Amino acid sequence: MPREWLSIIAAGLCISLVPACTPLLRQTPPSELSALPTAKRPEPPDTPGAGVTARAGTIDPAVQLAADKEMLIEPVRSLATVTRTDLIPVPRSLTESPAAVTVVSPSEQGADSGSHPEASAEPAEEPPVLQALRFYLAGKPAEALARLGRYDKSSQDLLLCLLPLTVRVTEGDWERCDSREASAILKQMDRVADRVSASLRPRAKLSIKKMCFCSVIEGYGKYLPRSDAKDFFPGEWAKIYVELENLRDQQRGNAAYSIHLISTIHVHDFKDKNWLRHLFHDGPDVSQSERHDFYRWYDFQVPDLPPGFYTLDLTIIDEPTGRKVCRSLDFRVTSAQPKGHW
Repeated sequence: MPREWLSIIAAGLCISLVPACTPLLRQTPPSELSALPTAKRPEPPDTPGAGVTARAGTIDPAVQLAADKEMLIEPVRSLATVTRTDLIPVPRSLTESPAAVTVVSPSEQGADSGSHPEASAEPAEEPPVLQALRFYLAGKPAEALARLGRYDKSSQDLLLCLLPLTVRVTEGDWERCDSREASAILKQMDRVADRVSASLRPRAKLSIKKMCFCSVIEGYGKYLPRSDAKDFFPGEWAKIYVELENLRDQQRGNAAYSIHLISTIHVHDFKDKNWLRHLFHDGPDVSQSERHDFYRWYDFQVPDLPPGFYTLDLTIIDEPTGRKVCRSLDFRVTSAQPKGHW
């Protein structure tokens, strides 16, 4: 039995010495190693020149093929550590380009809005009259009066009459107001009309609203036009009724009012031959109350004219303001007085 164990141990030692003697596992000298063909693995882009060589004669073809096809996986890098430009992928189109999308910070937005004056300009202050109207609508007349302090005295008085009327108009229901309210509204409107008239009428154009030959004249609007139209005979007295516009009473002492007109009548034929010229200068027409409607009447005796057609020119001058207005009437002169004329 011991003899058999010795045989087994001797056989194992001999087998262990066999691989050391085989030529495949002998160490190749360096001079012979450089002459052998080598295959390089793909080099990672970030480790240039660090290739791996393999002995063609010592590597199994299956292992060599797997090594050739092996894909090198780069380590995952954090975005915060990427500093090389060659690691940034090239965009396939403009839509993927970082330049195609612009991100504007809040500070840049504020700087950009400052380049537009309309965006940064402060809203303009409301006119004082609009502020006053708002206070009137809110039922605060004292605050409204304070806003009108920027205007002159005459403008303030006029606005103080207009603003309450304006507010009342916005409320509507004119037909439902009682007699007291109606009287107050009419009084305010009269005050407005008087103030506007006092300021503007002396500057307005003087005009003749109505002018005609009449047989009877009794007052403003009370006249009787001639029944025989414009036919006159020599020596007859002709009467002319005239209504004036934009004429204003001039206030005198003792609360009296007056108008002062200078008028001229000129009669000529169609060939501009003068037949009559008459000046009316009667002096101021005084009244104890201010008048709003004005009329004037004139009369003259028809001269001894040949039968035919003639023109009467009336010129009126407002002496205080120097304004002047002219108006004409055509008439006919007959040879004899018509029957039944009065």
